[in-house]
Formats: sequence, structure tokens, C-alpha cells
Amino acid sequence: MAAMQLALVALFGAAGACARYGLGVATNAQAAAFPWTTLAINVAGSFALGLVLGGGPGRLSPQLVTAAGTGFLGAFTTFSTFSHETQTMLRDHRASAAAAYVALSVVGGIAAAAAGWALGRRTLPA
Repeated sequence: MAAMQLALVALFGAAGACARYGLGVATNAQAAAFPWTTLAINVAGSFALGLVLGGGPGRLSPQLVTAAGTGFLGAFTTFSTFSHETQTMLRDHRASAAAAYVALSVVGGIAAAAAGWALGRRTLPA
């Protein structure tokens, strides 16, 4: 069973990485003055993880929770990119933009995770 779970995490992780890459290409994220794509991905990923975890025991299989949470969302969300982009803004003397980015990412991510959790508890079958 552990081999099957590993395969699911790898498969979902590949899908999450491809989704992240595709969104970056589609939005031309490298050319943006502000990292809106990364912000949107992190907030959406926080919501989705809240939704998956909000499903709780008996609502979603533990295998699906692990594959989606660790695999897809682990590869899809971009904390390392978030950190690099914040550091770049600071290095470029854009402290206000960096502070706004950090605040929006953290507050937006926490709010999205709470909303996802609540929706998951309400809508996913028990």
C-alpha cells in the first residue's frame, strides 16, 4: 500500500507542478512588476488545502488527502518563489511592495484556508 500512496503523491505532484508552470507561462509571470500569479497560486492553494483537509476523516480517503495535499498542492504552491520574490523586492528597494505582498499572501492564505475548510465541512459528503 505504501508504494501505491507514493505513486499517487508523485502523480499528483507532477500535475501540481505542471499546473504551476502552466499558470506562470500563461500569465507571463516573469515580466510582471508584482508577483500576482504567485500570490494567486498561494492563496488558491491555501483555499484548496483547507477544502481537502476540511473534508476530514470519513469524507475523503486518507490516500486522496495525502495525494492532493502533499502531492498536488505541495508542488502547486510556491513558498520558495514567494520568499525569493519578496527578497528581490527588498533588494530592489521596493519595501512597500514587499510588505504588501507578504501581508496579502499571509492574510489571504489564512483567510482562504479557513474558507476552504468551512466549505469542505459543509459540502463534501460525510
